[in-house]
Formats: sequence, C-alpha cells, structure tokens
Amino acid sequence: MNEDQLARLRRKAEAGNTDAAYRIGMYIAWFPKTAIENYGFRELDDIYWLRKAADQGHEEALQYLDVLENGGEPG
Repeated sequence: MNEDQLARLRRKAEAGNTDAAYRIGMYIAWFPKTAIENYGFRELDDIYWLRKAADQGHEEALQYLDVLENGGEPG
C-alpha cells in the first residue's frame, strides 16, 4: 500500500467507512514496522482502527479483535 492509498483509506475511515477502518487496522497489524516508520502510525493504532470498525458492526474486525483479545496473533 502506498502513501496515497493509505491517505484515501484514512479519509474514508474517518468519515465512518467501516471497511476502510478495518483495512487500515489490518495493514498496521500485518506490517507494523512499515506503518510506524513510514506512515506515522503508533503502536496499538491497529487496535484503534479495528475497534472503530467493530464498534460499527464490521464482522471481520469483531472476529479479529476476538482473536487478539484471547491471546492470538495475526497470521
């Protein structure tokens, strides 16, 4: 994902698009070093974006958070 794509997703997520919030959260979860070093995200921002999606009923975000909260890891 490049900077422009991420910026578009972030605008959509901030406007309430749950799929965009989920995608950002998953990107950070799967590529934390890149997300933090190259795009200015912080540690645990993946949880923030996934929770934002889950709180609006995004099923995959809910499932992924359940895995994380029960000691699971991505991948």
